Amino acid sequence: MTAPNEVTPKHPDIGELQRALMSTGRDDWMRLLEIFLPVGVVNTQQLQRATGLSRDAVNRRIQEFTRLAGNGILQRVEQKIQHLQTKGHPPVVYRLGAQGVGLLKANGHPEAHLCKLNETIAITHALATLDVRLAALDQHLSIVTERPIPYDEKHNIRPDNLITLSDRVTAIFETEQMASYPEFNRILESVKNKVAFFKTAAAEKIGQQVRVLFNLKRGKAWDKTIGLWGRAVTEVAREHHGQFPFALYAMPLSEFLQRADWADPLDTTRWENLLDPAQLSTFSLAAPSAADSAAENKLPSLPRELQQPSLRDSTLLMRAYWQEFNSLAPHANEISQAHEFFDLMLVLYTASHHDLANPSSEAQTPRVSLFLLKKYLELHPRLRDALNKAITRGNSSVRWNQGTILHRMQLIANLFLQYHNLRPTRNFLVRPIMAEWNARETQNFNFRVALSPEMIIPPDEELIPSRDQVEWAEIALEWVLLSLFEYADELGLKHPAFW
Repeated sequence: MTAPNEVTPKHPDIGELQRALMSTGRDDWMRLLEIFLPVGVVNTQQLQRATGLSRDAVNRRIQEFTRLAGNGILQRVEQKIQHLQTKGHPPVVYRLGAQGVGLLKANGHPEAHLCKLNETIAITHALATLDVRLAALDQHLSIVTERPIPYDEKHNIRPDNLITLSDRVTAIFETEQMASYPEFNRILESVKNKVAFFKTAAAEKIGQQVRVLFNLKRGKAWDKTIGLWGRAVTEVAREHHGQFPFALYAMPLSEFLQRADWADPLDTTRWENLLDPAQLSTFSLAAPSAADSAAENKLPSLPRELQQPSLRDSTLLMRAYWQEFNSLAPHANEISQAHEFFDLMLVLYTASHHDLANPSSEAQTPRVSLFLLKKYLELHPRLRDALNKAITRGNSSVRWNQGTILHRMQLIANLFLQYHNLRPTRNFLVRPIMAEWNARETQNFNFRVALSPEMIIPPDEELIPSRDQVEWAEIALEWVLLSLFEYADELGLKHPAFW
């Protein structure tokens, strides 16, 4: 109800309003309104950035809008909307009103529409999407915001931002916020929709690296959200037998805006792959073949009457399964070619460590070995991505101490071996260690490897290697594993938080 002495501003028609604005002698009012076109809401800091006007100048323009049309042109959002990119008090947010839409349409913007965003989450998401848009425009990149891309008669995707990068690759940039388990199904459907899109001709001109910028700082909320997204991506990837037509990479929005990465391919040391290849059955140098899958599908099913068999019956059943599996996929039990793995480790290590008798040579940075190891990781991107996931998992919430560091090192070593179809056993010991305080060696974390001589020779080789040969192979693997941490930056891996 209006107070007796309170005057409610009337809303003049669009022609009258435009003449009034033009009579002020300032021509920047339309430029200010155009910033609202993509998402419908803008905060005052974004208005300053996009127009180049000072804070006082922006406030004067908004006051002029209010004097002429009340809240018809711009409506102030009452709730406080946190803006991670702003220090201190959050800036005021405005949404586009009906007469603002009319002014835009009258000046060549038929796509202008009334903003109906009311929920804090929706407004925050829109502002984050606009932050990315403004950053792209600062670099003079071509950008389309929140425009649907149909890929069949009934379906489309609606990227938050579709940006043509400097090398003419068009990339999808999504903005997301903190997610919890109630959002899991939404995330799952979003990933499935993108998989369907990237399998059509509509995606031919779209880059296969999809960037997801999370409006979060690194911490527990980041770890939880990234974990939830990773679970959804892995579930969809498994449904497609590991054949994922695109890659999803994540970064905190604030980090991106501080130092934007517009390159294609993107810098994998800064982005986190949301798909962990180690969680897929295809993660190894010898991924399951069609014959393996066929063998698994043809194995006899367990009879109903033996669903809770005795130990003796279980043993007989397992023997039957084993015999059936061998008859369908006889290659499955071939002797492991572990010696080829150690040949590789020796090549990587010896390239820079062939002259250990020379102390000055030994003390130099092993550049040739690092070059070869980096090239090897580039040849095996699934291994590199899985290592990066393992290195960074839970970094923001883990309290690092000697125990947790050694545990993480062991997990990463096991992952490296798993990719090469190996695992630690009593004849193949691999463990991280911390040097004793009084030991005559560098006080650092390291690895110790102990091999059975048979591990480094071909199965048909009768000559047992000497102890020196075995020790050389042990040292080579120790160096490779330690390099994943000590030289992570040089190898293009993410830097471990505890190193």
